[in-house]
Amino acid sequence: MVDCTGRIEVADHGSGVPRKHRENIFKRFWRGPGESNEGAGLGLAIVSETMRAHRGDVSVADNPGGGATFTLSFPSLHAEDTKMAGKGFAGGTL
Repeated sequence: MVDCTGRIEVADHGSGVPRKHRENIFKRFWRGPGESNEGAGLGLAIVSETMRAHRGDVSVADNPGGGATFTLSFPSLHAEDTKMAGKGFAGGTL
């Protein structure tokens, strides 16, 4: 779901992320105890660094009914940034 405040929420109905591991899941190469899925443990670290590069944030919370909800929060467009509004890659208009 994307809302009008610049937030994107992605929810699943898996096993969720225990509170004690929530800070660790955004660290490079970290994998939960007993994790048997393949992967290098880089996915959420890449998401976190990408959001930081865009002056945003990523967080995780419990999903009602089970699972986890990841929220990507982008900064609002400020007056000094209005010259960038409507600009795409390489300065082109979207």
